[in-house]
Amino acid sequence: MKPHGYLTSYLIKVLIFFKGLSKWIGSQLTSLNGLNELSLIIIICIFASVLTQLVSNVTTATIIIPIVLQLSQDLNINPVLLLVPPTLICSYGFMLPVSSSPNTMIYPPSGMTSLQMAKLGFGITIMCMVVVIVSIMTYGYIMFDLGTFPNWANATDTENIEYREF
Repeated sequence: MKPHGYLTSYLIKVLIFFKGLSKWIGSQLTSLNGLNELSLIIIICIFASVLTQLVSNVTTATIIIPIVLQLSQDLNINPVLLLVPPTLICSYGFMLPVSSSPNTMIYPPSGMTSLQMAKLGFGITIMCMVVVIVSIMTYGYIMFDLGTFPNWANATDTENIEYREF
């Protein structure tokens, strides 16, 4: 990622998490309350996949994670169940040359057109998405007890969190 990419990710993080935008967007998405967990995960993963094809993986995760965290608290769903799939899917930028650095390096010498790359990348993305969703809904659900809302997930006071550089 280029230096200005770090600044962009930092500004998005401040805007979304610390300024309350994630709370507002998450509360707007509570209309999804009638959907079952699988449908909700599929919708979130599709959004993450589309977004990660257009912007960097880190920026996608910076945008998605606080919103999904707020949504999981509002809907009383285990945050791990809703956060793990889109977090992994943020790394699946296979469809466009701008989706990831390896795509950008491979695109010119490969001689592929953008349409050919999108077709191949679409198939790979769908396969990866299916593997992640099936994994979290089967053995992930059992291993991490994802059917219950944990006590640690009730921490809703994000106003007083102090951001520190490491």
